[in-house]
Amino acid sequence: MSIFDSWWSASRWNFAIIPAGVWLLSLPAAELAFRLAGDRPTTELEGLYEEFGSLSYKHRAHVVADADWIEGRFSVATDAYGLRCSRGEAGPALTLRNLDLLLLGDSQGYGQGLEFEQTISGVLSRLAARRAMSVGNASVGGHYLENQFELLRWLYTRGVRPRSVLILMTPYLVASSGRLNRAHVDARGRLTNGAGGRRERMTLWLKTHTVVYTRLRNSVRGLIPLDRDREAPLLIRFYSKQFEPDYRARLISFLDGLARWTTERGMDLVLVYTPLAAEMEFAMIARAARERGIETDSDMLYRTTAWAAGELGVPVLDLRPVLERARASGQPLTLLKDPHYNAAVSAACAEAIWSSIDGERARPRRGETPASRRRYGVRAGIRHAARLRPDEFPDSRQ
Repeated sequence: MSIFDSWWSASRWNFAIIPAGVWLLSLPAAELAFRLAGDRPTTELEGLYEEFGSLSYKHRAHVVADADWIEGRFSVATDAYGLRCSRGEAGPALTLRNLDLLLLGDSQGYGQGLEFEQTISGVLSRLAARRAMSVGNASVGGHYLENQFELLRWLYTRGVRPRSVLILMTPYLVASSGRLNRAHVDARGRLTNGAGGRRERMTLWLKTHTVVYTRLRNSVRGLIPLDRDREAPLLIRFYSKQFEPDYRARLISFLDGLARWTTERGMDLVLVYTPLAAEMEFAMIARAARERGIETDSDMLYRTTAWAAGELGVPVLDLRPVLERARASGQPLTLLKDPHYNAAVSAACAEAIWSSIDGERARPRRGETPASRRRYGVRAGIRHAARLRPDEFPDSRQ
């Protein structure tokens, strides 16, 4: 190798090392700038969860935590029963036990990625408060229906007495009915698969001790375009027609037990079909299914829910028209690169649910007990929860 070749080889490394070195040296300065601007590392939901029941988990009581994900930063607070609530209700005092309405659900009902006030339950709570009525939210991300029923029974033993139980019935819950979701909770109150390696531990440390890591990660991920066609194969299993008989058998078996339990305790039971936003663009899922020789049906999960509800005489509301109207108006339906509803759609769903509650029966007449001491009156039957005006698309920031 000549002297020139040796010099050129060394220079190439120098050209690469210098920018990398400058970039690394700039990270402490960026971290300091973020801190001076008032930004702080996330807790990454530390302490939110605790082990519970049949190798399951639930929210711990009196927790205030936060997370900073690609869809944005959000906080989570829980009350004395571990129900998600506003920060102001996360104190040590017990909340109202005689709830008018208790929501059950998974991450959509919990309000993934949103502040409490922006979630379906948060907006419902605000609307109910206008009539001195109370709403609680027992939804937990990742829970199946059996997990939620187990939690409902536990809450009942602790004195929680809802007048009505409303299930935000997502495709995830329909497909998993009759089963329990089990998960491990680590020593710091976070959900884990139990196999966290060195890389996962280092990533968690960076998330909880630095601001710049999350900012850089979100910036990089924000530049990567969302490939919806890539997501479609993951959704096929929810809508594959071959699973409809199994879904029906497991769902009605579960709902029969739940309906008996609630009836014996004087509670109303209401189902709200809460679709995936992807259902509004079902052609993408159907195309991916056809390529694999699988027959799908966009109405199958709603049809399964409505059939089971009809067999048991349980009211069911349908939120699909709400999402269809939002899509038709050009509104985005989900969070940034996350399938959960954004704040505007969550508020629209809450408004639609509220509008389906019988206001006349809920309104106290002269000499009667206030509404907060009586049961919700929900109109029976299978119907669409779509009574908002075409130009009315609520903004949860109000």
